[in-house]
Amino acid sequence: MRSVQVAAGPALAVIEAHRTLFAELAAYPPGKAPAELQAEAVREVGLADLTVVQKAQPQLKVLQEHGPQVAAAAKDGPGEWRTWWFVCVGGQILFLPFVFVMKGRWSPRRAREDAADHQSAVDRELQRLALTQPAASPPER
Repeated sequence: MRSVQVAAGPALAVIEAHRTLFAELAAYPPGKAPAELQAEAVREVGLADLTVVQKAQPQLKVLQEHGPQVAAAAKDGPGEWRTWWFVCVGGQILFLPFVFVMKGRWSPRRAREDAADHQSAVDRELQRLALTQPAASPPER
């Protein structure tokens, strides 16, 4: 949107300087204004400036269609980010007390020791189960 605004800048300056004339011209489709109004525009604005405005019509149309929404977003944006920042800070504050009751090891060394202890307990249980089960008999025919 900024590039559109920069490209249409000279045309916007011309339109702002002759606001009433361009308001009258806007009442008609492009190129369909009465001849006397077109002649008045050439006398008052000049052919060069009218050409600048004519070439910037696509950018002016974009600004006319989306300019109010962009301006509102630019105005509301900082407040919305500030609100989101407060939500994030609030979430961090709520998270802090739960750090002390969370399960798990905070030390990688202790976590590896716990994993090794768990694996040896599983291995012992599997060996115990293998010793207590009778040998499988061959299937009967």
